[in-house]
Amino acid sequence: MQIPFEYESLSKTLCESDGRGYYAKLDKWGYYHPEKGITVPCVYDDYLDICNAFGHFVMQDGKWGMVSFEGEDRLPFQFDTIGILSRGNLIKVEKDGFTGIVDTLGRVIVPLEYDKLIVANSLTVINHEGKRGAYFLTGELFMPAVYDFINLGDNGIWRVIEGDSTLYFDSERKRITDSVYGRCSKVHRNGLAVVCQDKKWGVIDENGKEVIPLIYENIYGYEPRVINGKRQSFFGVVLEGERFKVDAESACIEDCPDPALLQRFHIPDKEDQ
Repeated sequence: MQIPFEYESLSKTLCESDGRGYYAKLDKWGYYHPEKGITVPCVYDDYLDICNAFGHFVMQDGKWGMVSFEGEDRLPFQFDTIGILSRGNLIKVEKDGFTGIVDTLGRVIVPLEYDKLIVANSLTVINHEGKRGAYFLTGELFMPAVYDFINLGDNGIWRVIEGDSTLYFDSERKRITDSVYGRCSKVHRNGLAVVCQDKKWGVIDENGKEVIPLIYENIYGYEPRVINGKRQSFFGVVLEGERFKVDAESACIEDCPDPALLQRFHIPDKEDQ
């Protein structure tokens, strides 16, 4: 590949989305494709070399936007910062001190009205008061930003914390249980969540059923295992100072204490089975 000796500067792109070409400067920046020549005219103030399968991030008149690989406008030049996310075609943008998300077609996924935004398996938003809400990755609002904490566990179960209380919701915004648990309760992992209430600990499943009753002083560990091809979950627990392990059916399976203690709390003993 031969590039004409007419550019002030050339910077080879880090990504292969468009053939490992060069950002080229001729007074201003454009893009030089190894086979097509200049595909984005040299009219932009700056560029962002971020791997993006949908086009180039470039700056014009102090604002960021995006053009296609052929140089056509994809996002308007109105953002103070811009960057691709790891979730498909979602782009995090900032404008006038607020954060939101748009897609590569310019559609607003999360309105630009939040102070912070966290991207995981959902989109958590934080307002100026520190309150949190959440959006689905599709852009549908799940919960408004009025809670102390919110996050999405597996199997589509959400944990929502407000004050000293933790509630659990399914993806239809219905509570999976009428019980209100303490702030220390955890998010669902592998369909199970460790919960606390009045200084006692237990475990609920994805339907809100207490599969391990709230009788323990502590649940100090979670251990998934695969036994006979089946995934099973085990928990380290403390009961009247005794440490042992129980399964997701609340049966003792390891380091079981005195049988009298297990019988008093109706805990089956599977250790010798």
